[in-house]
Amino acid sequence: MIKKELEKIIERIWKVACINKWGNKCGACGSKVVSCIHHFFPRSSSKYLKWSVENGVPICVSCHVGIHKRNDPRIVENIIDRRGRGWYNKLKKEKEKGEKLGSFYNKEFLENEIDKLKKWL
Repeated sequence: MIKKELEKIIERIWKVACINKWGNKCGACGSKVVSCIHHFFPRSSSKYLKWSVENGVPICVSCHVGIHKRNDPRIVENIIDRRGRGWYNKLKKEKEKGEKLGSFYNKEFLENEIDKLKKWL
């Protein structure tokens, strides 16, 4: 499989895995979520966490718009409050680990990500 095909597969699996782990309630306000999953650390800032279930936050449309369009820091703080500082600190360390790895984003990495996600299906 080529990398783009693997990415499409992982994206679909990741969304289901995040709902299975975190439920279908908004990670910021608690309202019902249909299918939107927010990357707590954006994909653009951390390919290492791109498909981490820990980095995925089921989120309602209103809160997602609040993060991306209004840059409302209260929504991010609500997510941290709901999941806990321990979760945030651990995820931040994982992000830093990925930054230190440098070039790791290859077919083997993507295949390993699929294997990690399968346990949540």
